[in-house]
Amino acid sequence: NGKKLGVAFQNVKGTMYPTIGLHSQNEHIDVNFGAKPFQFDVEGLITEEREQFAAEILESEIPSSAPHNIVCSYLMHYGYADTLRAFDETKFKEHVAQASSHDGGTVFGLEDRKRVRSLLFSGDIDGVKQFLVEKDPDFFEDPKTSADANGSREQSPPFERDALFHLSVQQFIELVRGEKISEAVEHARASLSTFQGKSPQHDAHLQDVLALLAYTDPHSSPMGNLMSTTQREAVADIVNAALLLGPSSDPSAATTATSSVLERLLTQLCKVQAEIRRRNDNKGEIFKLDKYID
Repeated sequence: NGKKLGVAFQNVKGTMYPTIGLHSQNEHIDVNFGAKPFQFDVEGLITEEREQFAAEILESEIPSSAPHNIVCSYLMHYGYADTLRAFDETKFKEHVAQASSHDGGTVFGLEDRKRVRSLLFSGDIDGVKQFLVEKDPDFFEDPKTSADANGSREQSPPFERDALFHLSVQQFIELVRGEKISEAVEHARASLSTFQGKSPQHDAHLQDVLALLAYTDPHSSPMGNLMSTTQREAVADIVNAALLLGPSSDPSAATTATSSVLERLLTQLCKVQAEIRRRNDNKGEIFKLDKYID
């Protein structure tokens, strides 16, 4: 008792039950189900196995430049121009030089996306819209109003339409933040009403956003998260994806625009770990990413 006897079996499948065998009369046992400390260091074994697993991972060979390049791609993806310049000026200059052809020829380069994010974080939604239209007069145009030579009509690009929706919503939120309630109500009637009934997701979001008008102090209301910096950041990410994607409708391009390489790698890691546990009949420690990045 209390001693590690080593591995008895590996890759055992199926349902298992703990059993105790008694050989002689009058034998008795004392079973501990956790009411008192165990003689064996279970937590120590778990830590040992975790460290062994981590060591095996570290033995895997990856290019020495990979972590650096992944960080650069993350900063480039979200338009953190100043941080990228400080982190790797060479990469920054390369990205700026390639801005005109990045992600399918979009007209919005790194510095452009940096400016949009900055304007959004300051709450200047009109400034964002004006800048986008100056760079691309057709950015907010709905292609459903135009037809091609065959007379067929295109559908509105989902990312640009989504960006316009969230910018309009954020403009409403900024008006509420500035206690310009009458202007907020007018904006809801003139702008937000045009999005109603076109998307279940948008309708649900509009319901939450418009509920801000019902509270004297929106910041402390159940919808207070909409008044936070996190909300501005979420809108900035949506607009950033639309700028990266441009007019492309390629599904793979959409995936690239909405998430960085770093985020896709982390998502794949979580999926792989979940699949490994599923194939092991859901036995073993549950993988939690937060445990490794906090």
